Amino acid sequence: MALALVVLFATAAERAYMRRATAQHIHAVVSVARDLFVAMQTIRVERGTINTGLETTATIDPDTRGDLAALRKRSNAAFESALAKTKDMGIPESDAGLSKMLAARGEFDRMRVSVDAAMLLPKSERPPTLSGLWVAGGGMLTASIDALSEQLSGEINQADPIITEMMKIKQIAWVVRDAAGTDRLNVGAVIANGSGISPAQQQQFALLSGRIDAGWQVISEDAHWLNMPRPLKDSVAKAQKLYFQDLRARRKALLADVTAGRQAAISGVEWVNLSNPALEAIMDVANTAFDLSDAQAAGQESAATQDLAAALVFTLFFLGFGIFAVSFVIRRIALPMADITAAMRAVADGDLDREAPFVERQDEIGELARTLNIFRDKGRENRRLAAELVQQERLSALGQLTATVAHELRNPLSAIRNTVYTFKELAANKGLNLDRPIERVERSISRCDRIISELLDFTRVRELRKRVTAFDKWLDEVLNDQKLPPGIALVRNLSATGHAISFDSDRMRQVVINLIDNAAQAMSAGDNTANNGRIVVTTAARLNAFELLIADNGPGIAAENLAKVFEPLFSTKSFGTGLGLPMVKQVIEQHDGTVDIASTPGKGTKLTIRLPQSAAPAAEVAA
Repeated sequence: MALALVVLFATAAERAYMRRATAQHIHAVVSVARDLFVAMQTIRVERGTINTGLETTATIDPDTRGDLAALRKRSNAAFESALAKTKDMGIPESDAGLSKMLAARGEFDRMRVSVDAAMLLPKSERPPTLSGLWVAGGGMLTASIDALSEQLSGEINQADPIITEMMKIKQIAWVVRDAAGTDRLNVGAVIANGSGISPAQQQQFALLSGRIDAGWQVISEDAHWLNMPRPLKDSVAKAQKLYFQDLRARRKALLADVTAGRQAAISGVEWVNLSNPALEAIMDVANTAFDLSDAQAAGQESAATQDLAAALVFTLFFLGFGIFAVSFVIRRIALPMADITAAMRAVADGDLDREAPFVERQDEIGELARTLNIFRDKGRENRRLAAELVQQERLSALGQLTATVAHELRNPLSAIRNTVYTFKELAANKGLNLDRPIERVERSISRCDRIISELLDFTRVRELRKRVTAFDKWLDEVLNDQKLPPGIALVRNLSATGHAISFDSDRMRQVVINLIDNAAQAMSAGDNTANNGRIVVTTAARLNAFELLIADNGPGIAAENLAKVFEPLFSTKSFGTGLGLPMVKQVIEQHDGTVDIASTPGKGTKLTIRLPQSAAPAAEVAA
């Protein structure tokens, strides 16, 4: 039964698909025909404007040049749109109708160059045959466009009665517009020449008027008797008024003046501009027919698409129903168990960051996943405690070693310091110039003594003596005492003015000095002073924390070293103890704060310290 239903609806889907493909093709043909129609319309207007300009004595004016540029831009855009759509439809350029149109367009483009140059000259200097060649070239192009449009329209004329009728009205409207354009062209030439109307011209006027009236009569009768849509009737009524009433009356008066030997009331260019709205109204009839055809094709495409969707839905529904039971077991049980097993294996291998999937499920699978996460969390906590224990043991061992080394080294250092003092006195009494060597020895003794003091300070954490202090004011005073190497600027962005927090000012001073010194040493070592080294100190009072940021544009820290900078005794410098940043971390954590570091090699380093708005009293920590 399920298989029979699948076959039935699949057949229906195939029929709907074919109907939709037909509707899409109709839609595409109508769209191409519309573009070609726009191109024809603008080319006819351009042809008439230029022909009138060629018959006019004066050279072309700037306004007319601007009008011609706009017309060419519009016709070229319509051409390119039509060509792109024919390519999408699979029509090759070797197609007879398309290749003929492309050849005519190329010739027309070449003639544009000639007529543009000619209109810049007085009429006496223009080639006498250019006007006729220009009109013929434009006629050849519009004829090839019309032929291609008819070729495409012939493919859909039997597809739908409404579309067939609209395509017929479109074609008749174009014939009327074509004849009206030629008539407008001839009237403009007569006005420009100002030498009366010849019998041949009168015959041509009569022939064109008959063609226009015959075509328009068909359109008017269809609009009157057939059940035509309201937009088309409105377009026909508009064209009837603008062209067949208003413009025809004006045309009659102009020709009467010329026939009587009088000067026409307007110039040929003005006649073209005057007649444009009326001719556009005739074109609107064709455009409305296009719109209605497009809407009809779109409606057919939408209906076919809905039928196709419905048939596919039913086909897929019955097809899916047959495999639902198997997929349910695989999806709800087998695959989740495989994912959970993989997560358990990863946790067992030491990946304690692995999250067990399906914890949100309220069944046995979810219970198993949540249990795995509990085991994972316990393992993570044990790992953290083990790391802390190792760190505490290392610090304890370091403290014991430091105490022993300090005791064993300070006595000899004191003896050396005293001996150096004696040598200094003897040298002074004897007149010996030993000041520089003795000063180097004294500096080395002081450096050794400072290293011992830093080790002792780090391993014997003192209890904090905190006071509520306006941080920005305190920090500004600390920075005023800071001495930086030449070429390094200290920038202050202290935006927490008046904000007070509780902290140990002596220990925090050591933190700030360490960080500023580290930044300055890094930039000096990286030769950043030549590039205007900058250390930026920023403060900000957040909702739940107070932030202190110290950033530099130095050489930065390599990624492999960034994770080690807070480890005691780690240093990439050739001097120092490697206790600067560990001491910073130690002091900040005593204040119940956090310190984060970010660095980009070649761009600089930024340290962010976050302190609580109200820090709890710190307890003494044994080394």
